[in-house]
Amino acid sequence: MAFEYDLKTDIRYLEGREEVIRTSVLNLNKNKVNIITIAEAFNITEQKVIEIIDKQTKR
Repeated sequence: MAFEYDLKTDIRYLEGREEVIRTSVLNLNKNKVNIITIAEAFNITEQKVIEIIDKQTKR
């Protein structure tokens, strides 16, 4: 009997993906890439990009 596992629903996968996006957004922002371009590159909203950047600057 084959074992099927949907990786895309795994919490560790999802958390890792979010961390990669967060780190990448911050690096691109630091290098003066505009918010629209960042959002399009990661297929996320401009608001999400702004939230990531704001959250980092509040630390």
